[in-house]
Amino acid sequence: MSEEHYFTEDSPEALAVAAEFEHHLSRVGVAWGEASGSIFELAPTTETVISDEEIELRVALDIGAMLEVLQSLPDGAGTAAFLAGFG
Repeated sequence: MSEEHYFTEDSPEALAVAAEFEHHLSRVGVAWGEASGSIFELAPTTETVISDEEIELRVALDIGAMLEVLQSLPDGAGTAAFLAGFG
């Protein structure tokens, strides 16, 4: 995705993107719990120290790029195919 788009979590746009993302995860057969660890390793992160006991960690996921990969995969391709296409 060439442009960055930011939506509030409950906006109609965000809900539509989330529904499409979930549809393609299911169609392709991606086990998100299995895939998310690898995805988070690839994603840019920022860490902010709040206090001696608290750190804020932000992870930037490119949902558009993940959707493009998912849309390009055949039904039932699975988690490994998704990760290969994304990584």
